[in-house]
This record gives sequence, structure tokens and C-alpha cells, in this order.
Amino acid sequence: MTSIIFFDGVCGLCNHSVLFVLKRDRNNRFLYSPQQSPYAQEILPKYGGNPQNLNTIYVLKDAESEQPTLLKKSTAACYILSELGGGWRLLSYGRFLPQFLRDFAYDCVAKTRYRFFGKKEVCMLPEAGWTEKFLEEAP
Repeated sequence: MTSIIFFDGVCGLCNHSVLFVLKRDRNNRFLYSPQQSPYAQEILPKYGGNPQNLNTIYVLKDAESEQPTLLKKSTAACYILSELGGGWRLLSYGRFLPQFLRDFAYDCVAKTRYRFFGKKEVCMLPEAGWTEKFLEEAP
């Protein structure tokens, strides 16, 4: 099943994270959408997400199923790592820590990410071979 990663399109850390996943997603499990896109603006609220909350990464798990699940923050990050498989799956075992601890650590990084990783004026443009994996327009 395909899942959709919703990310802050102007965040340096978020863009690097998307590139990291793109390069390791050998089974094509993920599609991507900047939270600033019309697609995210329409889809996220339907599942309880807030596209204006750029401090949160969202994953719409099993997006094509009858009952997709919206994951956020550290739960979304652990899910992504588990789906990448290999050694990355080991890092996903952090999901067994209490969620409030995981999300606290996530929030600490999220609040300082622009300072350490920068902020762009516009969302990143995907490389030619990856354009079909990015969802920009409203459905």
C-alpha cells in the first residue's frame, strides 16, 4: 500500500529528510506532498490534520485503502523508518518508548529546525525522475 508523507516544503531539514527517504524507498511505498500545496490543504483536514501546523510531519498510511490512518510527529517518523526496512527498521523501535517522550524530542527538533537547517523561500523542486511521486494539485 502507498502512504503519503506531508512535510514542510520550505524547511531545510524536512527537504533533506524527504530526499533521504526518496533515495532509500526501494519498494516505492511513499508519495510526497508539501503541506503548503493545494493537495495537502484539501486532504489533511479530512483526516484530522492541520496543514498550517508546519512543525508536524504527517503520514497518511495506506492512502488508497478504504480507511487510511493519519500518523503524526514521532509516530510518523517511526513508521517511515520501519517501511524503509534494513538497518533503518532498528531506529523505528523507538516507537516502543512512550509517545509523550518521543513527541517531546520531536518537538524540540521541530522548534529549532529553521535555525539549524535553514528555511527556503519556496518549496523544493523534485528531480526529473521523482516528479511523479510529488502530489501538488488538489484532487
